[in-house]
Amino acid sequence: MAGVFDLSITEKIKESVRQNKPVGKLIPLSINVTDVNQLKDILAKIKYKKKLK
Repeated sequence: MAGVFDLSITEKIKESVRQNKPVGKLIPLSINVTDVNQLKDILAKIKYKKKLK
């Protein structure tokens, strides 16, 4: 979980992760995209998830 907080994503998303309740062993990380500039957050999340495999 610490890896998510090391990503270059906005603090708002990191705070959302801290507040989300686990679903089984997983903690949901969702990003609501309302602006094109938020795409970098999505790409950072995707790269992180792909690196875990």
